[in-house]
Amino acid sequence: MTVVRKLAEKFTTSLAATAIRFVECCPEPCAVVYAEAGRIKWWTRGQDFQLWLERGEALSSETYASDVFAGKKVDDRMQLTDASAWSADPRADDAVLHEHPVALPGLGAVLTLLWQSASESLDE
Repeated sequence: MTVVRKLAEKFTTSLAATAIRFVECCPEPCAVVYAEAGRIKWWTRGQDFQLWLERGEALSSETYASDVFAGKKVDDRMQLTDASAWSADPRADDAVLHEHPVALPGLGAVLTLLWQSASESLDE
């Protein structure tokens, strides 16, 4: 989200619009999720992001985004997360996922960048 923030500032665009465009153009498998009231309101993914998320689904308590909603302190950086906490897709069991949520307090929402990687193990 650091790069997304810098791009949003440079081009004077919203964080959400910039994140969507970033995900669409990024050569890496990533997605952006917008959640309100602890539920996924919308999400979009780049062409190589393999997992499926459900709109309207409550965020799992195992996600950092849910921690943001709960008022917990969350590091402002990309962190390893359990892919199955985000997706019921069977591929989530073998996926390695990183998560970087950002609170949008004026909207009562959280914007989260998800980055899928094949090179690491969740045990690391």
